[in-house]
Amino acid sequence: MRPWPLLILALFTVSCASNGSPPGAGPGAPGTPAIPEGRPPRLDGILDDGEWDGAQDVALSSGGMLSLMRDGDRLYLALRMDNKYAEPTLFLGYEDEGRVAVCYAGATFGTASYLRDGKIWRREYGYSGLKSMREGVESQAEALRSAGWTGARGLHMGGRRAEFCVMIPPGGLRLAVVGDAPRGGHRAPHWPHNVSDGTLERELLSGVAPEIMEFQPSTWAAVTIPPAAPRPAAAAGKPAPGGGPVLEGAWEVKSVRYVWDTGDALIDPALPGLFLFTGDRYSFAWHQGAEAQPDYAEPWKPTDEERVFSYNAIVVNAGQFALRGDSLVTWPFVAKTPEFEGGEAHFAWTVDADTLWLNGGPIWNRKGVPDPGAERFGIELRLERAR
Repeated sequence: MRPWPLLILALFTVSCASNGSPPGAGPGAPGTPAIPEGRPPRLDGILDDGEWDGAQDVALSSGGMLSLMRDGDRLYLALRMDNKYAEPTLFLGYEDEGRVAVCYAGATFGTASYLRDGKIWRREYGYSGLKSMREGVESQAEALRSAGWTGARGLHMGGRRAEFCVMIPPGGLRLAVVGDAPRGGHRAPHWPHNVSDGTLERELLSGVAPEIMEFQPSTWAAVTIPPAAPRPAAAAGKPAPGGGPVLEGAWEVKSVRYVWDTGDALIDPALPGLFLFTGDRYSFAWHQGAEAQPDYAEPWKPTDEERVFSYNAIVVNAGQFALRGDSLVTWPFVAKTPEFEGGEAHFAWTVDADTLWLNGGPIWNRKGVPDPGAERFGIELRLERAR
């Protein structure tokens, strides 16, 4: 699916593909190792300690450093620039479509698109409707789904920091990264080092999209998704070879267990709850306590106390999900808790015949703030496939 000209917000994460090659070499270069796998970072432009451990570091051509790693079909990139005014730009080449997306991350930012026209590249749309860092799309998950990239910028010790995430299409893509527009007579810092085409054009790197450009995506880094290792057909909680609808359909909540350091509490049977999975979309609605909601004293006209009880009684959210090994990751588009929309939740999951077990993991809101409740106690859900 082709990314649309979506505007990405202040927290602006875009992921890149790289390898363990020498500085300046592209991931597709002969003899270079694969992009390292890693846990998805929190896209806040801060680059927390340990967050990028194990990533591949590559130097930009004239100052600046990239850290690169991958998680499934998502590539993550961290950028460190000494200049606090640096305005990074990502170039994504979709060879199957004959298209280049220019992802600009300056004080205002957005996506421009160019289509191949013989030996030149003609603008399909420019940086239209650019937003300031305070106004853009609030949901990183929605931005990633719609535009194919998202990210966040920040400052540290007087320098620019940025984190990005890019979706890798099945056919792969080409990638070039420019850390800043050219300044003081110096060329723009970039990667791979051999790039010398329109990606270094000052006007384009300053938030203006010319009508005609000259790109050479064949000189950019090649980013692909490595083939998945074979999985045993009998492995619990994982699809058989070729993939199968392991979670597809409806699941009913049968029990809920809360676990603390000093003990646990089991609700069995649980109050009604329903989990739905179809394609890459999900919907969760379940009661988190043992006490059913009473009817309102006056039908359809709850008191403030009754509203609070109803709010605390159920968990409701729906959006997009993905299976990453033993982890189920959800990105809600709609949720009972407002700041959870655009956030992220992780579950450990396993399937045994028609029983699904989910163990709650870390949860973040759309600004990357963790849910303290998920750190204080664990939640274990037992569900059975609806008949």
